[in-house]
Amino acid sequence: PSHNRVRQSNSIDSDGRPSPMPNFSGSHVRTQSDHSTKDLPSPTENPAPAESSAAPAVRSPPALKHSHSFPVPLFPPKQPSTSGRKSSASVNGIDRNLAAKYPLNFLVAEDNKINRKLLVSMLNKFGYKTVIEAYDGAEAVRQMSKNPSVDVVLMDLWMPFMDGYEATEKILAMSHGKNGVCGGTPTVLAVTADVTDGALERAAKVGMKGFMTKPFKLMDLQRLILEYCARSGSEVEGGE
Repeated sequence: PSHNRVRQSNSIDSDGRPSPMPNFSGSHVRTQSDHSTKDLPSPTENPAPAESSAAPAVRSPPALKHSHSFPVPLFPPKQPSTSGRKSSASVNGIDRNLAAKYPLNFLVAEDNKINRKLLVSMLNKFGYKTVIEAYDGAEAVRQMSKNPSVDVVLMDLWMPFMDGYEATEKILAMSHGKNGVCGGTPTVLAVTADVTDGALERAAKVGMKGFMTKPFKLMDLQRLILEYCARSGSEVEGGE
């Protein structure tokens, strides 16, 4: 939808330990977003279509004003190189060999089929072939129980039967002690149009580590993968 043009991927850090990224707070999000969106139309002037006509009714996220970029970047976006040299596997900053450098298994939990297939296609462009799909939170939990090798979960927040918050809690609880590629339990990243302060605070509370907003962009997804896997030293030598 046109009012959901939030461009950046961001990080969530709620454990209180030192981090390279500043913690976010509800007051920061609320103050910045109110200032940057005061001239934009209300979401009610251009209502978004329902994500899935066949799914049971899902509780709608709170009303949200949008800007073209998230008002509080939680880590600075990596700037493209100005040297003019590009790898044969890189186009416009997109690394097509990312999977060779960081071999990961993904689960995509999204009730909207178009969005789900888009995320799978984006991961394929990085070279990732092991991508499991789930159409709601309950299915995501079932898939994780059958596929303990999943390293990263891309989790929608608002889904029927079981929302992304509850699914994340269950997945992290049953994966406790797992030694994943990114270290420890699987990394859960929110993929959502709802970036209200309440939604992000709740996401951090249940254990999600970062988020990417809709509409999805390849560079945003690449940033998240690098942010949560490069820091663990999991790069495979000779991946290029």
